[in-house]
Amino acid sequence: MEILITENQFRELSNILIESNSYEMQSGIDFVFNKNPLLASIGTKKQYEEYLNQFFPNSKFKDIVYHGSLKELKEIDKRYYITFWSTSLDYVMSSNLWKGNIAAAIINTKNPMFSDKPLGSSDPELDPEITSPAYTPEEYDSVIGVDYGQEKYGGKTIAVKNKFAETHILGSDKDLKLFKKFTNKKKWFFNI
Repeated sequence: MEILITENQFRELSNILIESNSYEMQSGIDFVFNKNPLLASIGTKKQYEEYLNQFFPNSKFKDIVYHGSLKELKEIDKRYYITFWSTSLDYVMSSNLWKGNIAAAIINTKNPMFSDKPLGSSDPELDPEITSPAYTPEEYDSVIGVDYGQEKYGGKTIAVKNKFAETHILGSDKDLKLFKKFTNKKKWFFNI
């Protein structure tokens, strides 16, 4: 069963997510700085947070999210319809399959669907106990819910429809270049 909520309910939920976001944002920034020490040579964690806040101002989802993969994820391959992300780093790290290849990102999702069922990838007619993002109406650019087994780690899973939502990979080469440009612009601005 999918949950359809009113716009006012969505705003209330968004406010709750934003209030809890500051701790999660700092934790995510710490992870990215530990994973990619070059960031510290470009700017501070506070500057990085300011920099991240300029991305996707209209996104309905503001948390830093994580994805484990067999290879380092440098950019999203739009040939894949769905990419699953989690707000819980512990949940992503709980699998030994990823061998440390965990990417962090921010996502621009403007029309997410919320689900009270676990997210999965099988046909919902074969498994009615899950929500399969691939089978949701195209008007939704993502689906927010919980993965099987995620309950003990907390957090949410967001399944992003790659053709409809933008993803910015943190600590990637593109991210380093943009952060450097941001800090150089800030230095120039403050030195006047």
